[in-house]
Amino acid sequence: MSAATNDVNDVNDVIGQLAAAPRPALDELFALAWPYPALVEHRGGDAVGSDAYEAVRDAWPRVAALLEHADVAVRIAAARLLATLVDRADEVTPALDAALARAAGEPVEHAAMILAVGRLAANVHGPASPPYEGLALDPAAAGAPPLVRAALAAAQVFRLPSFPRFVRADLPAALTAIPPGTVVGPWGGGDVARLFGELAASVHLSPDARKAQAAEAGAGAGAGAGAGSEAETETETETETGSGAEPADPELNPYHQQRPRRQPPRIDLPGLDDVPWATLEDAYGPATAVPGMLRALSSPSADDRAWAISALGATIHHQGSVYPASVAAVPFLVRLAAEPTLEERQHLLTLLAAIAVHQPEGCLVNGARRWRSPAFDAVAAGGPRYVALLADPSPQVRAAAAYVLCFVEPVADGALEAVRAALASEPDRRTRSCLLLALGYLGRYLERQDDRPLLDGWLAHPALLLRTSAALAIFQLAGPEAGPAIRGVLDEARAHGRPVTSGFWPWAGGDLGAFATAIRTACTTTEELVAEMEAHAAAGQHAAAAAVAMRAASRRFASDDHDVDRLRPPHALGADERRILEVLAEAARAAGQDLVAGWDRWCDLGLPYAATTILRYLGREPGGPADGELVVGSWRGPAWQALVMAAAGTLDGAAVREAVAARPPAERVALVADAVTGPHRVTSPRRATEYGVAGGPERANDHTSRAIELAAELLGEHAAAVAWATSAADDEAAKESRRADTALIAALVLARAARADGVEPPAVIDRLAALDLPPASTYRQALRTLLALLPPARVVALTASAPLSTYAAYRDPSGEVRRWRAGAGWAWLDLVPAEVAATRALAAVRERARHDASGADLEAAPLAGSTTSTLRQRPGDDEPLPRAAAVAALAGAGRAWLDAIAPESPLERELLDEARARLDAKTM
Repeated sequence: MSAATNDVNDVNDVIGQLAAAPRPALDELFALAWPYPALVEHRGGDAVGSDAYEAVRDAWPRVAALLEHADVAVRIAAARLLATLVDRADEVTPALDAALARAAGEPVEHAAMILAVGRLAANVHGPASPPYEGLALDPAAAGAPPLVRAALAAAQVFRLPSFPRFVRADLPAALTAIPPGTVVGPWGGGDVARLFGELAASVHLSPDARKAQAAEAGAGAGAGAGAGSEAETETETETETGSGAEPADPELNPYHQQRPRRQPPRIDLPGLDDVPWATLEDAYGPATAVPGMLRALSSPSADDRAWAISALGATIHHQGSVYPASVAAVPFLVRLAAEPTLEERQHLLTLLAAIAVHQPEGCLVNGARRWRSPAFDAVAAGGPRYVALLADPSPQVRAAAAYVLCFVEPVADGALEAVRAALASEPDRRTRSCLLLALGYLGRYLERQDDRPLLDGWLAHPALLLRTSAALAIFQLAGPEAGPAIRGVLDEARAHGRPVTSGFWPWAGGDLGAFATAIRTACTTTEELVAEMEAHAAAGQHAAAAAVAMRAASRRFASDDHDVDRLRPPHALGADERRILEVLAEAARAAGQDLVAGWDRWCDLGLPYAATTILRYLGREPGGPADGELVVGSWRGPAWQALVMAAAGTLDGAAVREAVAARPPAERVALVADAVTGPHRVTSPRRATEYGVAGGPERANDHTSRAIELAAELLGEHAAAVAWATSAADDEAAKESRRADTALIAALVLARAARADGVEPPAVIDRLAALDLPPASTYRQALRTLLALLPPARVVALTASAPLSTYAAYRDPSGEVRRWRAGAGWAWLDLVPAEVAATRALAAVRERARHDASGADLEAAPLAGSTTSTLRQRPGDDEPLPRAAAVAALAGAGRAWLDAIAPESPLERELLDEARARLDAKTM
């Protein structure tokens, strides 16, 4: 007979005693269902419980009947048990509300019913973030007896998230006003003041509340009882003392500013001070605050430890990003996670998993193979310690150890066997869930199906959490072919899975339904997705239909033959594919938008990304000249696609020009004008500009320039093209904010036509090519092509507006600094006469030398640039002077010009010498 069977038999025996001895029977049922009663009071029930939970839950009608028992102690105990039955909340809540109404006027029973109703409601409705100024005590508590006031405050705390828990001072004051030994039935283990005190210690006064309290108490007053159990006073030990000294300037990291004073650590971390933290980066600059955060993890202060976890999450794992400091911190986190005397180690293990794969929530389907961070190998090196922690005394640490093992590979020696052995003896259901999932993930990495029969046996478990965990693990082993039984369990979890709140369960932010949805989607066939999409569309649920269509498109359109630069012609689409695109376009239109959801993904699949373009592409709406078919060798498709691919270099540009040139002049003009100014916008980059990636903006600009130059070449210099260009140039020149691509195409056509006729290019071109306005910064190559078609004197005048030296000013509460930036003028130096280029370069070199010599340079007026707040982060350094461009410009003026210059700084002398050396090398 299994332990679970024994538990159920015990429950049935106790239920039989409810009539004869209700009070002890209720207490025993609670203990059978919830092995950690204090945790359940703090966090509530969540339909998980122990192996006896389901039997206790199903007895709820008999328990609810006891809410009208003659003995108040029985009524209170019954309410407390009912408050944990979240999956029976619809039936239980009305009974508790009625009991609450009956208890009014009796402070003890009234407080008990407030606690029960508040505890169940908090789990049903989920956490609510407090206002930044802090959660104030419910106005309903005004004038209530102290016990009722404390119960109302506790009900408010039940609804607070894990972090932040900002409150006003009146809320913890209400909780701590109850004397020890106060009995409200079984709440708080028979002493409700203990429960209230623990809740008070879990909240934190908001910054505004701390200031107000400090002002009232006078200089040096503590934070007050209940809102952080350790007073933060001027006499508190600072982290900068002793061997753990941190560098000065603690203001750079905003989290360090939150808690600059902390109690000394209890655990030594050898080697921590040997790490050159000041040379490593975290989310806020040099990582000088990280060692203090690591030390605070072993502080005797619970507030210090909570702060350290939060601060490290924001500093070395900021919004999923990983930094050099993250890698350096990993060995110390592993060391602390293995320390048996340290509290809350499960949070260190989940942080390690997040550091390894950026965001575990995005790796539910493929685990560690989905997305590895630069710190992955450092985290994986702790594998043997994670295996050892599977036997830790804390069920939360055991669960977290299984969790982190799911996100590291290669699998540590003996890990799979250790997980299997731990599962056989694990009493805690949430930890069992993590171990079941570990069997799936580790088996996937090792490509072993040994545990499939074991997992199949868990599919019938009465706890939804455990049978769903088994189904999720089987998916890891078998993939989309896991079978209909697995899909059925996942569908059940999607519909009925509740967040796991009363115990530690780190998967998908504790949301079982979300986890099941992610995996169910991965094992859904394309046919099922299309059917689901059509059902939503038929019901007019456009957003839901588009969300499913996006998933279906990712599968249906996956191809090695099409991508952002190799577009998919409409004749290559099947019926389902056409329908998927139509649904996306309809959803965008219904939302009052043109870009479809996730537009950059459709670019990557070689598809249109705007509703208007999609509907033209599918023939659902009338198209323009650019939608007509163009045949280029063996390729055929819409003309606008041919232009995009030619600009990208994936279709022969010469062949495209030849195919378009075969059209009559007026038709050519109409085709190009529609492709550029219509919904297809062939000059726009089809992939999102990667601003944070080296060369990302340049790649986008290069595509746009190539498309502009191609469009101008396709138009040619015939009369119809010149007429279109003249009209377009005049229109754009008259605008305050012009369309840069149209302006440049028109300017190129007019400049080439003027050169062909041997006449001066029209003056309107200067307005279109003004380098102090767009498109100078975005379409640089096309501008260079245009400038090369203009007379030298016009080029000199135009480029004079583009400086070679600019400044960006940074201001924060500590002061202001200036940073030198290379101006746009360096891009055009080689287009102007040699002496003009040399003179401009020399002026920029002298300005840079003056800036270098002036220190902070606070008095210098920037030639260009802006002032921005740094939010107490260090601004970047001065940009390097473009030495190669400067030397080339100086050398271009010749030896005589160079020798006539009297250098004014060591920098100028160096560059002049390099320019002479360059000339000498050419003459050898």
